[in-house]
Amino acid sequence: MLSLVDTSDDGQWALVIKEPAHSGSGRVSSDYAIIHLPTGRELTDSILGSERGGILPFAFVMEAEGVYVEYEKIAGGETGRRPCRLYPR
Repeated sequence: MLSLVDTSDDGQWALVIKEPAHSGSGRVSSDYAIIHLPTGRELTDSILGSERGGILPFAFVMEAEGVYVEYEKIAGGETGRRPCRLYPR
């Protein structure tokens, strides 16, 4: 099941929470995903990189250079942003 958190102002990106449709007998875990809407591709790993497990994405922001996803580091609470690109540079 997907829950929409935010979409970019240009309509190209979605931030969603992924959750299993049925909890089964175990603990239910959720995960964030960054999806490029025109292609339907999930690009979370290429955008957030190796820190993916340690950061919590929460919103998109538009800049002159393009769309960025804003995040908070789980340990420490620092905030930052990463560019959303279909092809990493």
